[in-house]
Amino acid sequence: MAESELTSESPRAAVLWMIFGSFCFGTMNALVKWTSVHADVWMIIMVRSAVIAFAVAAFAASRGISLRINNRRTMFLRCAVGLTAMILYFTALGRIPIGQAVTLQYTAPLFVALLSGRVLAERVSAGIAFLVSPPSPG
Repeated sequence: MAESELTSESPRAAVLWMIFGSFCFGTMNALVKWTSVHADVWMIIMVRSAVIAFAVAAFAASRGISLRINNRRTMFLRCAVGLTAMILYFTALGRIPIGQAVTLQYTAPLFVALLSGRVLAERVSAGIAFLVSPPSPG
């Protein structure tokens, strides 16, 4: 593979980053499942969040990036929804087989498609709306 094929903008580099990211998420899921036997979900969330906060702060400081919040309301809402998702997902990982939890997590794109029109005011194609809309009763 030539060096030019793996520049930061190349599709091949993006695929490799996605594979590495998926490997990391899979590892995290397995570690959360394993840790849930020994620790409470709140401890797992606290340690995970502390590690991420430290890493983000170090990265931002090394690059001179500001972590100033421009829209506090939106950031609070995003954090509240993200924390709720993490609590529910990590709790499920501790109680059901990891394969089932991950499979159910993969329904997230359906909710993105359903909410993008209403919450973000994005245009959703008729085909996508048809595929993800619940059937009408009757």
